[in-house]
Amino acid sequence: MVIFNDLRISEDKDKLIIDCEVEGVDGYENIYIDGVYVAYYKKVSAFDDFPTGDYLATVYEKGDKDAQTHVRVCLDSENITKETFGTDTFNGGMFFVYVKCNYEGTLNLDVLQNYGCGADRFWDIGIILDWKSVYEQGMGYAAKLALGCGSVCNEPTGFKQFILHWYALQLAISTCDYRQASKLWDRFIRMFDASSAAFSPLSSGCGCK
Repeated sequence: MVIFNDLRISEDKDKLIIDCEVEGVDGYENIYIDGVYVAYYKKVSAFDDFPTGDYLATVYEKGDKDAQTHVRVCLDSENITKETFGTDTFNGGMFFVYVKCNYEGTLNLDVLQNYGCGADRFWDIGIILDWKSVYEQGMGYAAKLALGCGSVCNEPTGFKQFILHWYALQLAISTCDYRQASKLWDRFIRMFDASSAAFSPLSSGCGCK
């Protein structure tokens, strides 16, 4: 139902940037975005239903505004706290973006049923990761190999584990296994902490997601 055009952490890691819209297909003509909410991955325990709780940060709500099918918003780090949100920084984080939809007029359920299971579910979920930290971690290993600090027979400690976690994380996200993605991200973060003293990661110099 929802297409995510942009989900990322800003270059300075002070904002979460979210751009989403209702999918432009038959049957969704009267559907609009009712609200956009963000949750820190450590606070989410279930992914089968739309979440409720104080840990949700409200980024957008329709209220008395005109109905919108396309919303672009930001969540500033100044508006989150450890006490309620679970963290006060976007650095090294994983965040789930929940978009709730509603409709005006008559909903054509017969058309929606043609799209398969879940087409009539009035909320969707996306993920924002600190991809820049992943990039820096990977480039740190690459730099050690390029400088001759490692080789096929003497590779940097943790390099294979990084590659395995990287592909496993991508697979979990692409198959919507959000619970497993959260577990894998926790392991990734521990790898970042453990290897931070082993090399100085390279800066991306770009707006990596």
